[in-house]
Amino acid sequence: MAFNINKSILSITSIVILTSQSISVESGLKEIGKEKFEEMEKNGLFYEDPELQRYLNKIGNKLVESSGYKKIDAFTFRIVDDGTINAFAMPGGYIYVNRGLLNYLNSEAEFAGIVGHEIAHVTANHHSEGTTSNVIQKIASFGTYMLTGSGNLASAAQMYGAEVGASFGRKRELEADRLGANYIAKNGYDVEAIIDALSTMKYLEMHQRLSGNKPSSYHGLYASHPRSDRRLKEIIKSAKQVETDEENLISDVTTDFRKHIQNLPWGDHASNKRTDQRYYHNNLGFTVELPDGWSVNATSGAVIAQSDDGDASLRIMLRKRDVLIKPEETLKNLSTGKLSSEEALDQFGLKGYTALASDKNLTKRVAVIDQNYSYLFEGSAKDIKQDDPILLKIIKSFRSMTEGEMITGPPLYVRYIQVPRGQTVAGLAAKSPIPEAEATHRLINGIYPRGEPRTGDWFKVIRP
Repeated sequence: MAFNINKSILSITSIVILTSQSISVESGLKEIGKEKFEEMEKNGLFYEDPELQRYLNKIGNKLVESSGYKKIDAFTFRIVDDGTINAFAMPGGYIYVNRGLLNYLNSEAEFAGIVGHEIAHVTANHHSEGTTSNVIQKIASFGTYMLTGSGNLASAAQMYGAEVGASFGRKRELEADRLGANYIAKNGYDVEAIIDALSTMKYLEMHQRLSGNKPSSYHGLYASHPRSDRRLKEIIKSAKQVETDEENLISDVTTDFRKHIQNLPWGDHASNKRTDQRYYHNNLGFTVELPDGWSVNATSGAVIAQSDDGDASLRIMLRKRDVLIKPEETLKNLSTGKLSSEEALDQFGLKGYTALASDKNLTKRVAVIDQNYSYLFEGSAKDIKQDDPILLKIIKSFRSMTEGEMITGPPLYVRYIQVPRGQTVAGLAAKSPIPEAEATHRLINGIYPRGEPRTGDWFKVIRP
């Protein structure tokens, strides 16, 4: 045996800290933005819907063109596959809108208003201006927090929006509002839609506070209601005087927006977040990636992954963790035989240690990774030299499940229906399985806290 155990109980990057002293501000920020984009793309954090992506590109590119920004080709737009309320800009022209935010918008003009505001942070060079407030460090650590076991995408996106937004400050946020309003006005959008979108976000925040929940905060600039904010009113009034660029005018905005939001996933569900290539242990909250053809059998003593031909297998066992002992020491205390090919593990925010353990004519791949418990890995194979890279790859794929992966139940979607005669919001929301259904349906349709839709209106409902 590679592990001498009496009893077992079964129940992405490193932070990059860059400063203006070590790199040029512009090139350094651009490199960080590119690096974080590649990490997000590699880890599958974008919502894959080609039609919606083309729609976002069309809106974003038109707004950039209207901005007069010299580096028009520098922009990249993506939908982040996350159900929380957020949108943010990364240096280098990377503009991100969370899928969850789209559920709360009710027109292309509102969508354009959100995108225009984020574009303005780039065109106004706010990331470089904010380096004195540690914006670079916040941006760099954002990607690390998001891609490791120390957090999840939802938390990371909210953290980035709050911390970097606070670093921009009121002056820069107001400038982004002003520039963004001008960009959408040039394309013929109703600039009042900016107030409509921000009002919905403010109502959502208010409702969450009243319900005793942690409030979402997108564009947390306005302490008062956006409809009452004097500076925002002045920005909107000024933007209405901007001359429309007929060549860039986007038409048929209502139908297009509704078509692309129809059947958009609601919230975070395991059906959206889980992949067929991974095994998920719901009770312990861990996941590993398995090679094609491998199967898993979970018993009371171990989780056993096995190749389809039975020639290779990996046992995952569990023991109480001693926080005073490092994984390397745990591995050496539990292993029998001679250790070779030793390697420290530091993956997804988890520390571990692995080695080949040889006892007489038998060699096994062993490892320890510390999470809430100490996880023990024991890999066996008829030809260990051939299969060891596969066993090691599985071990290195071990991580904590994200919140989205833990959620179970049928997936929910936002669907448009036309309001039947005499129907109320309460009646339309009654068929939805979500908590606080009436309030949520009012929020996503822009009629919070009161009001009723008219017969024949298009109305968003949340249903399986």
